Amino acid sequence: MRWDRPEVYGVAMKRADVRDRTSPFNRRGTIEAAFRALVEAVRARVLIVSFNDEGYLAPATVRAILATRGEVRTIQVPHRRYVGARIGIYNPRGEKVGVPGRGSNHEHLFVVESEPRRRSGAGSRRTRAGRSRAPAG
Repeated sequence: MRWDRPEVYGVAMKRADVRDRTSPFNRRGTIEAAFRALVEAVRARVLIVSFNDEGYLAPATVRAILATRGEVRTIQVPHRRYVGARIGIYNPRGEKVGVPGRGSNHEHLFVVESEPRRRSGAGSRRTRAGRSRAPAG
């Protein structure tokens, strides 16, 4: 959140600066590599990730990437689709010009418990003074 009252555009009132400030998570061709890098870099014992089944990554792909960190549990939550999916089939004169899509989608909550990744290398340990040292051996 920037809380900066940016210039916006369109009916959805999107930030105008997103045209210049892009994210690899908002592009079909770059999201998978970005998500892999994020999962690899995160240092946490439990990862909880939410994706819906209409996103750029299929739930099976998300599960496979997360499985590199440990056992993956999935919870699926059905949701009604946004109103535009139901009423967007009419033109401004009220004439039916399309066919409604499916009425619901699913949010997938992925939960992974794993050993946290270490920042200073897999073989180092912390001393009482907080300094890293290599393992004996």
